[in-house]
Amino acid sequence: MKKIIEKILELVTADYSSKQLVLSCCFFGLLVFPAIQYSLQVLPKISLVDTPMQKKFPVLSIQSLLTTEFQQKFEKWLMHNNGLFGWMIKTGNSINYQLFDIGSSRYSSRTIVGAQKALFDKIYLNDFNGKYLTKVPDPEAHAKLIKNVQEGMNQQDKAFLLVIHPNKARLNPNWVKESQKVGEPSPGYLARLRPYLDREKINYLVVSDFFNPKIQYFVKSGAHLNNYGKCFSAKLVNDRLRTLIPNADLPQFECELNNRLVSPQDEDLDLANLLNIWDYTPSLEPVPDFKLIVKNTPKERLKALFAGTSYCFGMLSLFDQVEAFRAVDFLFYNKTHYYSRKKYTPNVQKGKSAFSKKLHRPQFILNHDLLVLESTDARLHQLGFGLLDSFKIN
Repeated sequence: MKKIIEKILELVTADYSSKQLVLSCCFFGLLVFPAIQYSLQVLPKISLVDTPMQKKFPVLSIQSLLTTEFQQKFEKWLMHNNGLFGWMIKTGNSINYQLFDIGSSRYSSRTIVGAQKALFDKIYLNDFNGKYLTKVPDPEAHAKLIKNVQEGMNQQDKAFLLVIHPNKARLNPNWVKESQKVGEPSPGYLARLRPYLDREKINYLVVSDFFNPKIQYFVKSGAHLNNYGKCFSAKLVNDRLRTLIPNADLPQFECELNNRLVSPQDEDLDLANLLNIWDYTPSLEPVPDFKLIVKNTPKERLKALFAGTSYCFGMLSLFDQVEAFRAVDFLFYNKTHYYSRKKYTPNVQKGKSAFSKKLHRPQFILNHDLLVLESTDARLHQLGFGLLDSFKIN
């Protein structure tokens, strides 16, 4: 260390020509370093989350040169493939995050930093501020569409349940900065729709109605419920299905809280990973730990269909652990078809198949013993993402 300090002092006190030589070497070193990095990979390549990379070298032609199309694509290709792109993005994002509480240097980023370093998907803050209330459907007509689906299932002796997960921002308003609030939080679409759900006698479950105010169900670093929250949500859904299908063989399980806290993991870090910064861990807070207690496993399992948002993934993971269903199909935003099936082995076979509206007509829905239609209260105005309108029973 002493020698390093002596060298720095020597450079500072050096004559002008020596300084100029050192600066020139540094300047040209910086110019050629990307080429050295690209060829030799001196520094390990840093991967980025959810950032598209242009890996294919652009096609060179006279036409592309004259229109400057090649130059523009080459510049983008070089930026993505010089071996320093990840380092530069993470460093820039880290500076913005630590100094200015900005989630990303990209203006279009959907990850927003709230109070206490809590992270939000942009849609939840928009809903918190009532942005979508001018775009929502008529709640009475909306409830009738839901009733149509419920009646269609009931006519075939099938069960229907609407599950509504909470908005992270509404449940934790202290995690929202004052500068991010537009007046007082609006009641939201759920408050407008709920009276009509009651009037139409819709089978629905508002998950947050059963939350204990002394327990934290979300994490600051993720968009979804923490692991205990996912288990609690799955248990609520399972218990409600047991009342809707009293003669069915459904599991019984409990989510028993432990007296210790654990570090956020897996999906708890989805928004933190999207930040693409060097270190989010100083802002992480421990989450409740729990034990899953399975009381009984069904023998005559039902075939279930879930349709909704990414909140379903955690819930379905719990159902897989307790072996709740014979087969599960999940229509993700009514655009992607995920499935998990119990076939000839005790292991769950999971996969994803192409989505086609021709294949996912009412007959496909009615081929299941139950339908769980899920939404967050922030997306409730988009419930079903087209599924409700296409569900017609002759």
